[in-house]
Amino acid sequence: MADTLVTLAVASAPAEKLEFGMPEWTVIGDATNAAVTCTRAAVADKQHHCTVVTLSFAATVAAACTFTIKDGTTVIWQAEIPTMDNPAPITFDFQQRPLRAAVNTALVAGLSSPGNIKAVISMSGFTSNRP
Repeated sequence: MADTLVTLAVASAPAEKLEFGMPEWTVIGDATNAAVTCTRAAVADKQHHCTVVTLSFAATVAAACTFTIKDGTTVIWQAEIPTMDNPAPITFDFQQRPLRAAVNTALVAGLSSPGNIKAVISMSGFTSNRP
């Protein structure tokens, strides 16, 4: 499935978005028996900030996998996901200190293949003007 972009209600300033928990956008990616990625594409003179990422799995995670968030191609955050029976969704909350891509750069979340199951990444955040 191609990445899906969902545009949500826009707050008036980045600080308000964080304070009231209102992401400006959500990008969703999914795959079965393969690596999963979702990308918030670069926008001229704008900077993307990631506030929350959720990983969900359709069944047992049979293979340990690596979850990364990248500023373009540079890893800025990483976590190892172990094998798990009937896993609940995993949420990473960056609202207190959002991860951010450089100006004019994509923000990319990726998960190596967790085995022969469907995995979904949902990444939310906001975009600000050039600092």
